[in-house]
Amino acid sequence: RAFSAFILDSNNNVLLQLRSKEKKTDPLKWDAPVAGHIDAGEWGREALAREAKEELGLDVADDEIKYYSCTTSERIMPGMLEHHYNEYYIIAKNVDIESLILQEEEVADAKYFSADEVIVMIDANSDQLSNKANQWAFLKRLLESRKGK
Repeated sequence: RAFSAFILDSNNNVLLQLRSKEKKTDPLKWDAPVAGHIDAGEWGREALAREAKEELGLDVADDEIKYYSCTTSERIMPGMLEHHYNEYYIIAKNVDIESLILQEEEVADAKYFSADEVIVMIDANSDQLSNKANQWAFLKRLLESRKGK
């Protein structure tokens, strides 16, 4: 089991993380700012809070987390095959990027993008984004549904 959580600020901007150059998959690609695997006996929300603290130094309160959807996925890469049940979350939070404590082994940078910028990258199948089609399709649907809100 895995999860992805996107952070949206009050202006509908999306915080993304740039994966570390040390990552085996998708190094130096923009990705969900909080993502990972859910440990045995752990709830997705618990894994989300744990990963946010570990990778970004960010505390996330339960009332800031909203579960949205789930999918299954398969990725075939050289020497690796992944089968996942994926949970998708949104964190509604205004995050000061300067206050983040990035875990070097996992995260190289963090940056806010406007909803329109993210949609353009997704539509262009940008090589700047991680190779997680279901995750990006979820985010695009969410952002499009929030336009004008």
